[in-house]
Amino acid sequence: MNNDDAPIDAAGPLLVPDRAQNGEDNGDVPHANQAEQQLVALLVAAQLVQVPPQIMWPLGAYSVIRLILTAQERRQALNIKQAVQNDANIEISVSDFWYAQLALVDGDDLEASLERVAKLQWFQQEYGGIEETVDCGVAVLREAMDMYPGLFLAFTFNNVTGSYALVIDFTKLHDKPGSKSRGRDGVLVVMKTLFFFFHAMQCDFESMRQGIALLLELDGFDWKKNFGSSLPRRIYSECTSMYPRRLRQCKIFHAGLFGNLLFSMMKGFTPSHVHSKFDHAISPFGRLDALYQSPSVEVANDELVQRFKDALQRRFANEAAFTL
Repeated sequence: MNNDDAPIDAAGPLLVPDRAQNGEDNGDVPHANQAEQQLVALLVAAQLVQVPPQIMWPLGAYSVIRLILTAQERRQALNIKQAVQNDANIEISVSDFWYAQLALVDGDDLEASLERVAKLQWFQQEYGGIEETVDCGVAVLREAMDMYPGLFLAFTFNNVTGSYALVIDFTKLHDKPGSKSRGRDGVLVVMKTLFFFFHAMQCDFESMRQGIALLLELDGFDWKKNFGSSLPRRIYSECTSMYPRRLRQCKIFHAGLFGNLLFSMMKGFTPSHVHSKFDHAISPFGRLDALYQSPSVEVANDELVQRFKDALQRRFANEAAFTL
């Protein structure tokens, strides 16, 4: 039983870029302060948490508290690691950081974790593997942005909820005869990009606990020019159900007839605790691209890529340093 997208609290208000209000940038993770450092030291001394010595203090400007793993979570991760290593059908190598991520999402559900790792192995074998590096992630994102201009609008961190959010314009994705996404390569670009976005949105343990938020623009979405349920069904089956993450909220903006039908049909192949997070909304700023691509598309795209790159760097640095 796959415990995909374990339910947690809602995502909070619409993320409004600070530059849209006062010209300043936002989206960074919180800085570690002295009180937080003292708290971590006390927790470690009391053996209530395990923080690997090599990442005892933050890599960059974000709180060490986001890298804490409780004793229970560590036990769950070790159990998952043992189960994976004992499974003769699983041959891929999985990092301790990945085991911790599985534990934070699946808990004691070993069957769900084994299913995810088996799907990851299939994905890598079927599509030639994924080179998990910052450079590869950025290259994949740029390929997707070139193939589908305007599909990814923003990548940001919500300081209120402590979670990352990805803003997507569904009307920029096409899967009809003659479209760029038609066939194996186009869909694979989308899936690989989502894989790296999930990595970036869960670069530390606290972001994994808080879950990811998705903001989707559907104004103008049409099955005749975009896609029906077969594309999201395939992406969910082959990619998103594989990836261990919690869905904080999926906020759907300006869904018309076709958009509402699409998400109604998606309820047929997603667990109830996933589609229970679907929430329809209307933005007071109009279409999301008008908000997130201000002052220009070029500036917004550069900002998106930079934040994505920064989060991936944090993810891979943490993953390289962490041991159970």
